[in-house]
Amino acid sequence: MTGEAGGSGVMVLVLVVAAVAVGAGSGLVTPLEFAHLAATAPLERLAQTMGAAEVGDAVVAGARTVIRR
Repeated sequence: MTGEAGGSGVMVLVLVVAAVAVGAGSGLVTPLEFAHLAATAPLERLAQTMGAAEVGDAVVAGARTVIRR
């Protein structure tokens, strides 16, 4: 961005810090998400609800992998 040789190193550092922040946020939110689903879903649909949520998480994780390449 600055046109200096050290500018690209700073951008890499910013990207790494951002990726760590996203991972930490996901690590904190996901258990809360599943706890909320378990507490609010009807018992007879709990497995279906949790399965759908897990598939959603897997799709997002897969999309992240594809986008990184």
